[in-house]
Amino acid sequence: MASFKPTVPPKPKTFDRAPQPLPGRNVEPRTPDYRLTRAAERAPGVETSATLKGRAGDPKADKSFGIFGVHKMSTGYKDMLAKMDDVHQFLSDDAHEMSMPPHYRSPIKSYTDSGRLHELENNLDFALASANKYMKGSSHSHKTEIGQVREQIKAEQKLVESLLSQMKKGGTFPPDRSLSEIMDFARLGFTLDNMHDLHGLTPDQARHMVENNLLDRNLTPTQLKTYSDAGFNRGEAILLEKSGIGLEGGLLYRKMDIPIRPDTIVTSFDDTTRTSGMTKLGSGAFNTVYSVDYDTGGGDYSAVFKPLSPPDPTRTTKVEKGWVAARTGIDPYNPQIALRNVATCAVAKKLGFDVVPHTEIGLRGTSMGGGELGIVMSRAPGDPAAKTDPKLFERGDVRREIVKLQLLDHLVGQGDRHGNNYFIAIDKNGQAVVTGIDNDQCLGKDLHDPNGIAQGTSPLDKGFRGRKMPPLVDTDMADMIRGMTDTDLADCLKGLKPEEIRAAKDRLVGLKVHVADLQMKNRIIKPDQWGQDWVGAEFRNENSYVGRDYERALQRTNQII
Repeated sequence: MASFKPTVPPKPKTFDRAPQPLPGRNVEPRTPDYRLTRAAERAPGVETSATLKGRAGDPKADKSFGIFGVHKMSTGYKDMLAKMDDVHQFLSDDAHEMSMPPHYRSPIKSYTDSGRLHELENNLDFALASANKYMKGSSHSHKTEIGQVREQIKAEQKLVESLLSQMKKGGTFPPDRSLSEIMDFARLGFTLDNMHDLHGLTPDQARHMVENNLLDRNLTPTQLKTYSDAGFNRGEAILLEKSGIGLEGGLLYRKMDIPIRPDTIVTSFDDTTRTSGMTKLGSGAFNTVYSVDYDTGGGDYSAVFKPLSPPDPTRTTKVEKGWVAARTGIDPYNPQIALRNVATCAVAKKLGFDVVPHTEIGLRGTSMGGGELGIVMSRAPGDPAAKTDPKLFERGDVRREIVKLQLLDHLVGQGDRHGNNYFIAIDKNGQAVVTGIDNDQCLGKDLHDPNGIAQGTSPLDKGFRGRKMPPLVDTDMADMIRGMTDTDLADCLKGLKPEEIRAAKDRLVGLKVHVADLQMKNRIIKPDQWGQDWVGAEFRNENSYVGRDYERALQRTNQII
């Protein structure tokens, strides 16, 4: 198979476009309202117990002496791990509470804003006491690691004190923000007043706006009124102005019911950067896609443009007609395909699994009428798995990348991964590249079990194209799954419905349980073991894409009947 030149995702950038018909376009500079105050060494919150165990190791198991009883081991270390779990469990419970409609939330005092902060303060105090006690022990062997956690706890306590001080001066929590989000904003130097101006943005998105000077721009009163009269808030207006698509572009977003955020705004892909025509690449079961080239400042960028269809507010014509989408609870009249593709890309990046295309929202035509929003994805190199040489499935690096894609699909609930919507290539360095395309039918609200994507024979599951969770993972994959938190996942899925995010969190729990089970069965291998014969024998049609598509490749080439 011929090698290919990989396409590097563009860095977010903006372009000067022809003036739009808005009054007072000149943007006057002003002193920034927001500053990043975090130091490079500042800890990103208190790490999880799983992360600590990854650095310091598991605690020693208790020793049993029969009739003489049990000698407890690593008691101080175990207590520290438990107190860390308490902190994260409280934050997780708080996030769940805030994801509920207001009338379903607990009426008890601790769910006032100050009460929530004091409860977190209590958990941090207990964790600090445990860390201090551990550090005083003469025989403890993890003092370096526990000392680092102690500093994380102290930093969190200072943030809580700062937030409580702001509340005494009249500051309030922005509505519906979880305490975890509040703390994330506070670590970045945002005040409670700042947070009210960042409605709809995650902490990472707000940081992106600061680092790209988006929040340092001002709009004239006339401009701001033009946007506000059309229903856009200040943050949305700034993004629309900075991107250059303006009010008319914002109205396209409204028409498509796509939230206007840093990760969804058009930045790199529109007619100002397009260097080729749009050539029809093909039509799937439900969509037509186009091949197109862009110049994003880093050379030619070969991409695929998939136009988006507007939702039907009358709920009479289905926009998404896929079987998997219907079965997993995706709204057929407003399927939010763009958000699902962008979210899948974000989850893959968080896991460190480079197995889906870089994905952004692009604009075809102009926002001045006739414009069309679409998903822009980097071209997948290689051949579809359904047309791949059987020998490639015997390569360890190919198996490894395919398993990464399968794990991602279990997490996002992608039930339509057949052999024609993922590609396999070998790059110029001789390394395997696997790319899953068509990430539309995922993240449904009704799929809570990661094994739920597996194809079966009953009417309830015969339309799925996935498989049961893989029989093996490697240590790197296991660490990434163990290390992903509910907050990490929710940040990647921002903009989706609360029930869709809750279902994804349930699937994450299921994946973690699977990894724990594989650990008990000694089925977690080293990254360099994927090419071994015994590993290949573990993959079968029912438990993996590797087994399914290797078997079909052999059948296709008449190597087996």
